Amino acid sequence: MDSVEKAEKTVDKLVAGMGGYVDSATSSDLASEHPSISLTLRVPVGAFDQALDRFETLGVRLSKTIGSEDVTSQIVDLEARLKTMTATEETYRGLLRQTHQLQNVIELQDKLTEVRSQIESMAAQRKALSGLASLSTVTLTLQQSAVPAQAPADPNWLAQTWGESTSRLGGLMRSAAAIGIWAVVFSPLWAPVLWLLRRSYRAAKPAVRVVPQ
Repeated sequence: MDSVEKAEKTVDKLVAGMGGYVDSATSSDLASEHPSISLTLRVPVGAFDQALDRFETLGVRLSKTIGSEDVTSQIVDLEARLKTMTATEETYRGLLRQTHQLQNVIELQDKLTEVRSQIESMAAQRKALSGLASLSTVTLTLQQSAVPAQAPADPNWLAQTWGESTSRLGGLMRSAAAIGIWAVVFSPLWAPVLWLLRRSYRAAKPAVRVVPQ
């Protein structure tokens, strides 16, 4: 995908439209070439497949893992424990109303405080598990594709090209001048050889005699 931030906003709208919400979000390397954002989403169970299909339209899917967890038995167990603890709380309250000894009152109040704390904790667990039963959890990681870096345009490309061309032309001219100088310096050596070769060629060439008619 081209932008993880735009994709995150799209995911927020999709999940909210399905009746879900974003539970948590973690971003990393936002200033690098491969920024990523990991989202924990809660979507209704009935919209789970639809949510996955919509998420895959955001980019190229790299991996996918689907798992399930049955929380029904845990909810039933918590409800049974809550009934027991609630009954225990009522028993302590009845004893507290009947006793008149200060020491017994203090002990019963401590036990009531402990039982009430356990009841509230189990009630929170039951609420969380009930939410798990009605909502699916989706962990979505968005990773941005690397954008190839483009070399900045050189405003002096014309002057640079002209300089390189004239430099190469100057080099060729210097090479030609050097060859000419070497030819002049060593002419006493190669000139006689060239003269002999030309003379030998002329001597070997057959003479053509023209006979007048």
